[in-house]
Amino acid sequence: SAQARSSLALALTLLGREPDALVHYEAVVNLNPRDPMARFNLGNALARAGRWAEARSQIEEALRLEPGFTAARELLLSLP
Repeated sequence: SAQARSSLALALTLLGREPDALVHYEAVVNLNPRDPMARFNLGNALARAGRWAEARSQIEEALRLEPGFTAARELLLSLP
C-alpha cells in the first residue's frame, strides 16, 4: 500500500539510506500521483540527493495540487 511504502521510505531516510528511500517515495507517487504530500516527500528526498530539477518538478506539482501547501512553497524557494 502507499501508506506502508511511505512509512518504509521515512524509516530508510531516518537511517540515512536515502537512495533506498527514494525508490519507495517514487513508488508512493506512482500509486497516488494526485497526492500532494507524496509529491512533496519525493521532492524533498530528491533535493537532499542534489537532484534539483527533479525536486523542483515534484514540488511544483505538489503546489499545483494543493496551492496552499506552505511547506512545499518554502522548499521550492530554498532550492538552488
